[in-house]
Amino acid sequence: MLFFAVELPDEVRERIFEAGRELEGKGISLVKKENLHITLKFIGEKSEHDAREIIKKASEISFESFSVRVVGVGAFPNERNARVIWVGAQADGLGELAHKIEEALEMEKEKFVGHITVARVKARVDLSEFFEKNKKAEFGEFLVNAFTLKKSTLSSQGALYENAGEFLREGKGRE
Repeated sequence: MLFFAVELPDEVRERIFEAGRELEGKGISLVKKENLHITLKFIGEKSEHDAREIIKKASEISFESFSVRVVGVGAFPNERNARVIWVGAQADGLGELAHKIEEALEMEKEKFVGHITVARVKARVDLSEFFEKNKKAEFGEFLVNAFTLKKSTLSSQGALYENAGEFLREGKGRE
């Protein structure tokens, strides 16, 4: 599976992971600290040839650096019926970059919601206290001047991510 993502600085990743740790042991599966990221665009399963074409097209994307503020928590589809718990990622630049990727790959534009998946809920559990406590929690702010194409492989240890390409704001790719 391929997807485009923005990497998080270690200190932001650490703060998010620590906040999520209070969910452990409640029928909730935490995302591994090293796997925390902001998904820009999910691509799906692609052949090696298609992946090379995606990398080529993505390397032509140019964008201005922008700041992301990581704040608050929420859930999909909603807090009462949470299946996915996330931390918010606020920046107009995230949605703009996601749309540039869609344009470059000639994909249909979708509504973009900036978030970092922290956990997946496996059992029905009351999370109202967690949401109330962390609704306005600040996890940090950082500058985005690159994005990556990630390859996800499912294993017995969960999802394993590897970088398939890195793309800088000037529209120059690094493999």
